[in-house]
Amino acid sequence: MKDIVQTALTSYAETCSSRNNDKEKLDEKEQYCDALNTSDIHIFATSISDGMMDYLSPEDIGNVLAESFFDEGSKLHPHTAAEQLVNEAATGWENEFRGQYRDDIAIASFVVPFF
Repeated sequence: MKDIVQTALTSYAETCSSRNNDKEKLDEKEQYCDALNTSDIHIFATSISDGMMDYLSPEDIGNVLAESFFDEGSKLHPHTAAEQLVNEAATGWENEFRGQYRDDIAIASFVVPFF
């Protein structure tokens, strides 16, 4: 996987470099090209049951988990973040069905090392 990511980043950097040499030929949108620094890239994977997705958006889930994994100033541990998300989804089910029904709520996450 490391080789695939490195190849993709190298290809992207080469494309940016060649585009920047011909800026006058490109329209304004095509002139934009970020230089990537691998220390700025953080990857994590998450498996979430539909019982959680019924009440929480992917963005909300991603933000909570990203903070717990990568924000050094955060006091939110990944286990606490997962528990918080499960409780939020469970509250959604409780409020909607008044305890008569609750779908499975599960989450598993891990950081993918990026070299």
